Amino acid sequence: MKNIYIVALLCALVLGSFYSMAQETSGALSGQVKDAKGEVVPGASVVAIHTPTGTRYGIAADVDGRYFLNNLRIGAGYTVTASLTGMKSEVRENIDVRLGGSQRLD
Repeated sequence: MKNIYIVALLCALVLGSFYSMAQETSGALSGQVKDAKGEVVPGASVVAIHTPTGTRYGIAADVDGRYFLNNLRIGAGYTVTASLTGMKSEVRENIDVRLGGSQRLD
C-alpha cells in the first residue's frame, strides 16, 4: 500500500512539472540605457513594438538607467526605441525575444 502512495506522488510531481513548463509563453528584454558618452540615462522611455502584430510594450528606465520589459510575445520582429526629451532616440530593429528568458539589450 505504501508503494502505491509513492508511485502516485511521483506521478503527480512529474505531471505537475510538465504543466508548469507548458505555461511559459513569454519572454523578456532587459538592459541599461546609456548616452553616447556611456553615461546612464535615468527616466528614459523604452518601447518595444512587436512589428508583426503592432503590440506595444513600454517602461521608463530607473535611476540607474536600467529597464525590464516582461511578458513579451516570443518571436522575431521587435523594434525597440529608447528616448528622452532633448536627446537623440536610439532604435534597434529585428530583435528576437526568446521563450522563458530575458534577453539583454543595452
